[in-house]
Order: sequence, then structure tokens, then C-alpha cells
Amino acid sequence: MSSSTGRAAPPQPSPGGGPEGQAAPRSLAGRVWGSITRGLPASSAGLLRRPRWDRNGYATAALVTGALGAALVTIPVSLVCGVLGLLRARAGGPGALGRVRSWLGIGLALGWGVLAGFLMPHLVRAADPGCVAYKGPALVAYRRVVDDFRAGTVDVATARDLTAAIRQLHEAAAASRNAAASRSLTAMSAQLRTVLADVRAGTPVPASVLRTLNHDSAHADKACGTVRL
Repeated sequence: MSSSTGRAAPPQPSPGGGPEGQAAPRSLAGRVWGSITRGLPASSAGLLRRPRWDRNGYATAALVTGALGAALVTIPVSLVCGVLGLLRARAGGPGALGRVRSWLGIGLALGWGVLAGFLMPHLVRAADPGCVAYKGPALVAYRRVVDDFRAGTVDVATARDLTAAIRQLHEAAAASRNAAASRSLTAMSAQLRTVLADVRAGTPVPASVLRTLNHDSAHADKACGTVRL
């Protein structure tokens, strides 16, 4: 009871925060931190800053979506979550969690983005109908002709292979909607016609014609998005 007013003074909370005479239950983080600082002098324990134990969900999301960046659609999500994760880590102080995960997520997203930017034009060109035909039956027929010349068997079979390759290349050039690919495929077909005329006439095929044919083939590969490693 107060001596000045005669009223009973309200009960004071116990130091532990619980009911009088009972210590308030401590969280897992508090118990861990208490075990760390137990036994240290009061002056030393006071200098230690209790770290933040909260989780940084944005940082984790940035890392996960960055690792899944091959799907491309997760790249923007990873970048946004990475920035938000860095902001949350910064708000938590120098020792806050999530910085490494955020930077890893951003780095993975940027890496996938650069790779996609390099491969996308090649994939678009490779999807051209003429390029699809060229990389299928036309290229098979052309390689058969090349094998004939490498084996030195320039005969009726070679003429037949040349005729098939000319037809396939002509159809691929007609189906192509890529101007560069269509020009290269048409040039290859024209060069093969020159070679076929020499084969039928029994005259040696000039080396310059074969070099030009190889040059046109390289241009067709580039126009159709073939990646040479």
C-alpha cells in the first residue's frame, strides 16, 4: 500500500516478463544466445551484439529462381527478389542474412540472360522452314556428295547423289523465309549443277568450284543459326 495515498500500488512485473515469481519463457533464439554469452563477464557480454535470427525469404527466392533461370521466365523474378533480398539484408544491419543468396541469385539470372541473348537469334534462324529442310534431307544428300568426292568415286552414283542434293537444296531455298539462308541455299544448288555438268561430261571438277561450294555451305550454316563450338 502506498504511504501517501493509501491506495494499493499495482504489482510490478517480474524481471523475466512473466507472472510474479516466474520467468517468462524464452524463444529458441534467446536460449541459444544465452548459452553463448553464459559465463562471460558482464562487461564482455554487453559488448556483443545479438544477431538477427529472422529469415530473408526474398534472398532464398532469388537463389532458387536464379537456378531455374534456364526456363527464362524466372529470370525477372530472380532479379526482383535479389534486389528485395539485398534491401532487406541492408535494413537488418551489416550482419544481416541473405546478402550472399541475393547476389548469387542475381548472378545466375544475369548469366542465364546473357546465354539466352546469345542463343535466341540462332534458335530463331534455325526454326526457319527452309533451314529445317536444309539441316534434314538436304544436308544428308549434300554430305553424301562430299563423301563421293573424298572417296574419289566420281561415277553414275555420284551423278545420282548430286541430282538428289540439287533437288533438296532447291526445295529448301524455296521454303525459306530467311533471305540470307535462301540466297546461300540457292548458291549451293547452282554450284552443284556446275559440278553435275562436269561429272556428266567426264571432265575433272575444278578445285575452285569445290572451294566455292564449301564457302556457300559455311554461309548457309551461319544463316540457319548453326552454332560452331
